[in-house]
Amino acid sequence: MLMVGFSACNKLDYTPSQSLTPEQAFADVQSIQNAVTGCYTFLQGGFENDQGDYAFDIISMPESFSDNAVFVGTFPTRQEFSAFHITTANLTNSGIYDMLYVAAVRTNDVIERINAVKDMEGFTDEMKNSFLSELYTIRAYAYFYLTCYYGNVPLVLDATNNETLEKNNNLPNTPQPQIMDQIEKDLLWADDHIGSGSGGAYVSKAAIEAFLARFYLYNGNYDKAKTYSEEVINTSGASLDPSYDDIFADVTGSHEVLWYVNYNASNSNSIAFYFFSSAMHGRQEVAVRDPEMFGDSTSTDIRKETTIANGDVVYKYRHLDGADPVILFRLGEQYLIAAEAEARAGNFTDADTFLNAIRGRANLTDTTLTASNYLDIILEARRKELAFEMGGFRLLDLRRTGKAVEVLGPLGYVAPKCNLWPFPQADRDANPNLDQNQDY
Repeated sequence: MLMVGFSACNKLDYTPSQSLTPEQAFADVQSIQNAVTGCYTFLQGGFENDQGDYAFDIISMPESFSDNAVFVGTFPTRQEFSAFHITTANLTNSGIYDMLYVAAVRTNDVIERINAVKDMEGFTDEMKNSFLSELYTIRAYAYFYLTCYYGNVPLVLDATNNETLEKNNNLPNTPQPQIMDQIEKDLLWADDHIGSGSGGAYVSKAAIEAFLARFYLYNGNYDKAKTYSEEVINTSGASLDPSYDDIFADVTGSHEVLWYVNYNASNSNSIAFYFFSSAMHGRQEVAVRDPEMFGDSTSTDIRKETTIANGDVVYKYRHLDGADPVILFRLGEQYLIAAEAEARAGNFTDADTFLNAIRGRANLTDTTLTASNYLDIILEARRKELAFEMGGFRLLDLRRTGKAVEVLGPLGYVAPKCNLWPFPQADRDANPNLDQNQDY
């Protein structure tokens, strides 16, 4: 983990990167590799906070802000998500916002240092491009969820040093289209330069293209969503696991997982502990809001047994020692992206093929999509297939399709306020140029 200079409590207010020269920081290829690897730890929540709580919150709070989950524990800040009433002083919200920002801005420093390296023995252009591709993808991932959850966030792209610290800490809101343009730019560059190899807990070409498919789906560019999702399906070498349960029972061994955040017993999270009931030796903070989301007792959908235990316990995370890896991208999502993109283009035969591959694995009969039914069927398929995974799928799907008020309104969701979460007041106090989101 790259720790040089990262000593203060503010996400940008640390000993500036300029205090160490590139030669001091990167003496050889291994030190560059260590620095890049260190940036992955920020996706775990590994920065001056309870990593275990962050991992749980980044999964469960978007689900609690939907019809998938409900808060049943004791923390009032988490209750606010479940009640669709997040205050600007909410520390859980602040933890999510700040941790995503840490993941975004710390890549800038390593990018600058790598670009400053000249004539290092064994450091080829191919290595440089691959490392930069990993960093651009991590930065894009963090900014994607920052702008999905918070809207017009400040876009910090410069390394933080003695000259840029004040500017970076006082940037105004950046319009969301500009943020999305930068995310697209980072991902396309990474896709062109990553090369072969990696995967698992590290960025690969398949993971980047899966990200591009998700990115284009959420931005309404369905032709490109189709192109990238089907590229991943056809050329990545990944395949759907025959058993849905096997994906979560052994994430690192799954044939369909494209990128995951790694945890283990010595570098753990609190996900299972906070989902499991006391009878399962946990402290259930969040429960399934609708235990019959997979259908009633007559349903044949086998995903329910993988997703829900004992009526309302989220069961995709099984390890009380905190060793559950967390999936960022997997092939099942790509089949659903391809199905939606083909359906939106009117190619219902192809859409059926992709959707029914997912339904068949779930032990459901084939369905036939039409112009009048495809969106509701695919949204429901995405809800069941991707429930309680990292990515806020249910919430963001309802928002992007204009169905959030219709579905979530009876639970307390109001627009436009609930279309974004509030900027933490502490961040606005530190940055007078940061405007608050509407109605907060």
